[in-house]
Amino acid sequence: MGAKSRKTTPALGSEPPAAESSELPARWSAPRKSDLVLRLLRGEALDAVSRESQVPAHELETWKRIFLEQGARGLRIRGESEEREITLARAKIGELMMKLELAEHLIEKRASIMGSATGSQSAPRKMSDSPPAKVETSGRPRHP
Repeated sequence: MGAKSRKTTPALGSEPPAAESSELPARWSAPRKSDLVLRLLRGEALDAVSRESQVPAHELETWKRIFLEQGARGLRIRGESEEREITLARAKIGELMMKLELAEHLIEKRASIMGSATGSQSAPRKMSDSPPAKVETSGRPRHP
């Protein structure tokens, strides 16, 4: 099997090829791919760029998609380690919120039990009126 030969096509603003029989590269370099993708992004028709460069349209579309994805990654401010830290912090906040809700529920339940045991019909105290409950990591309240 012989190597595929492709015709070279000049980029915008460059000189035309010396001869029609000159071969296109079997493998395109990153700068050459970028030139073709930039032509597409500037508004040139896909079929025209494909025909001139003799690169299949689907391949040009793939290069364009990769080019745009990689460009978006380059513009990100946060790195992967920062994203991981944020995810862990959010998980910890969620865990603490669940513990707080459980503690509030147990305090309300305890207040209503103590209120019914003394026979008073007073409303349960607000969280700001009562001392904070101590909650073990198991999620069960400690009993004094």
